[in-house]
Order: sequence, then structure tokens, then C-alpha cells
Amino acid sequence: MLGSFTVRRMRSAWLLVGCVAATVMVTSALVTALVSFYATALPAAVTSELAKAGNMSIEVDGDAGVGVRPATPGLTARLSHALGAVPFRMYQATWSDDLALPRSHQSGPVLAIQAAVVDGISANAELVSGRWPADPRAGAPIGAALPVAAAADLGVRVGSVLSLRDLTTSSQVQLQVSGLYRPRQSSAPYWQLDVIGPSGVAVASGFVSYGPAVVTAAAFGRPGSGLLPASQLSVVVLPRVASIRPTELTALAGSISRAAGQIDNSGQLTVNTAMPQLLTNAAAGLATARSLILIGGLQLLLLAGAALALASRLLASYREEETAVLAARGAARGQLIRLSLTEAALGTAISAAAGASSSTLQPL
Repeated sequence: MLGSFTVRRMRSAWLLVGCVAATVMVTSALVTALVSFYATALPAAVTSELAKAGNMSIEVDGDAGVGVRPATPGLTARLSHALGAVPFRMYQATWSDDLALPRSHQSGPVLAIQAAVVDGISANAELVSGRWPADPRAGAPIGAALPVAAAADLGVRVGSVLSLRDLTTSSQVQLQVSGLYRPRQSSAPYWQLDVIGPSGVAVASGFVSYGPAVVTAAAFGRPGSGLLPASQLSVVVLPRVASIRPTELTALAGSISRAAGQIDNSGQLTVNTAMPQLLTNAAAGLATARSLILIGGLQLLLLAGAALALASRLLASYREEETAVLAARGAARGQLIRLSLTEAALGTAISAAAGASSSTLQPL
């Protein structure tokens, strides 16, 4: 009975009740949208921007030592500890000395090829012709796959044999082109492993370098063995950016910085990475955006509170005469309070639910 009377009472002042309900509904919708944006949209935007940055990698360079071997034993452990729960992939390349091509005249830049055994090359490059190299046989040229651009500049094709001179040891080396390849996606972070560049040609300091001439690990050996001496080691670490939680951006930046300092201080390897700065900038941007949303939300609540107070005051003034009539007819004070509270709770609950539902369904 109280419910039906409350509904009839609300209908008698539908305009004022509607103002209160509209204020509550709009405020609920906007607050729900802001909370959703604060909790989900902002972190997703930060993750997306980090993924597009292109520099979310850790590059490590150093001397290769003798032959092809894994990177410094503690490197993987240090990087794993620095990245914590973030999964990552690590690729390694071992490079030969510069192998000079015969020169028809003394002037002009030195033309040199660098051979390398490169992790993951077949998954990140496609063969245009020929095949990937096989392990070398005694007395035969070492098989190598060349980038298409390098082969075009050198005027070689599959089957061509290149007689080269090691510029460090002066030993003679023969490479036979087993295949030609091109990067599947030259802008992929994987190619930061390549010290020459994904184009396959680099010009610097009087040298024109071509490569990498991809060989197998068996093509490397000790000087004097007829195989390639190892000269340089390059490693690229690619974290899974989507697994980086926005709440850990600052901590992860500090952890990577400390690990990079430890590796640099070892004197064996050099680290190059922009990740700490990118993560720090992302954390600062996220904090600023969240602060602006909180400020906007508080301003919205203040305005909504003022509008609600005005509408409620007008409704209370409208109810004064009606309340006096009900009291004169014997309505107890407690009954009048319950009636007013029921009217307020019913209108507010329906409006708040409608506002929250409309905000939730809007993205769908």
C-alpha cells in the first residue's frame, strides 16, 4: 500500500521528481564511464603506445671470443630477473671479421662482407631463391645466404663463389652463395640484432659492408682452421609488451636500469636500451591522465550535488503543504519520514541503475 501511494505521490510532482531523477541518472552514467576509463581504457592505451614505440628492446654487444658460444652465462639470468614476470625472447648473432672483396683499384671504399650465424633468421626472413646454407664440407667453400640488396650490388647470384680476405688475420676465405633472402618486416624489432641493418648494405668510415652473409654455426672455428674466426657478438631481447602491467612501469624501469648498469660494469658486454626512459615516461603520463580524470570527476560530483540539492529543495517546498495536510489527518511523524525516504530511495535507485546501465552498454 505504501508503494502504490508513493508512486501516486511521485506522479503528482513528476516534473520535480524527473529533475532529481535526471540529475542522478546523468551523474551515475558519467561517473561509471569515468571509472571504466580510469581502470581499463587508460592502462590499455599505455600498453598500446608502448607496443608502437618500436624501442621496447634491450640490445647487448660485445666480443665473441672463440667460435660460436652462448652469451655470457649470467646475461640471461640477469635479464630474466630484471624483467620479472614479463616474458621475453632473446636472439643472438655471432659475426665474423670483415671479409674484403678483391679490389680492382686502390682508390675508393673497401668492400667487405660480414658473415654471421643468426638466431631466428628463417622465421624473420624469406628466401627469394636458393636455400639456407648447410654445414661446410672440408675443402669446399662455405655456404652463405646473402640479402637480396647486397647480392644485387655485388652482382652475384645463387652458386657464385666469392674469394675474400679476412682484414684481421689476412687469411683467405671462400663463400658460395647458397640463397638470397629479404626481411619479412624490416621494421620489426628483431632486426636490431643486425649490426649492418635490414637493407643488407651499410656505408661508414671508408667501408661498404654487406651482410649478414648467413652461415651455420659449424662455419666458425679457430684461426688457421680454414673456418671463420668469430669477432663480435650481438644480442637483442624482446619483451612481450602486452604483459607489462601499468602498475609496475616505474619498478620495471628501475630494474632494467640496474641490470643494464651491472652488465656494462662487467666489462665484457655493452647494453643499449631506451626501455627505462620509455617506461618512466609512460608511468608519468598515466599518472597525469588519471589525476586529470579524478579532478574532472570531483568537479562533476560538485556540480551534480549542487543541482541535486536545488531540485530536492524545490521538491521539499512543494511537499510542505501536502505534508501538513497528511499530518492534520492523523499521519504520524514516523510515517511521513518513511514516505519521504521511500520516495527518495525509489527514485534514486531507478535513476542510478539506469545511468550505470546506459554507461556500461554504450561501448557495446
